[in-house]
Amino acid sequence: MTDRAPQVQDKFVVRLPNGLRDRIKLAAEASNRSMNAEIVWTLEAKYPHRELVSVDEVKKWILDTYQLAASYPEVTNEDLVKMKQELTSLVERKARHGFTKEELLLSSITTLPQVAIDDLLSDDDDEKTNSG
Repeated sequence: MTDRAPQVQDKFVVRLPNGLRDRIKLAAEASNRSMNAEIVWTLEAKYPHRELVSVDEVKKWILDTYQLAASYPEVTNEDLVKMKQELTSLVERKARHGFTKEELLLSSITTLPQVAIDDLLSDDDDEKTNSG
């Protein structure tokens, strides 16, 4: 869980609806945990730790993704405008919660033009063939 001393840990008072305390108590007993441990376990399961990337990393990712797409002669200005709109929209939607590295990778795949994705995938296939 955490290695902070109990007196230094964050505390948060919660008002529970009628009956919820009893349900937590039963769940805690069934899993051989204290009620506090049961609540923390449940919250950790619902809200796992996510290592977020910095704003600078997101900006660099946008620039790199855009430059990669622009490097393909098959990619038109219209494609780049559409991609820029998608990237801007994506960043605006995710700004409140932040990005993980995995989300940035997935976002790159979903916003890059197909020709760039095909090229990247063929590079991966070439590396697997040459290493195997």
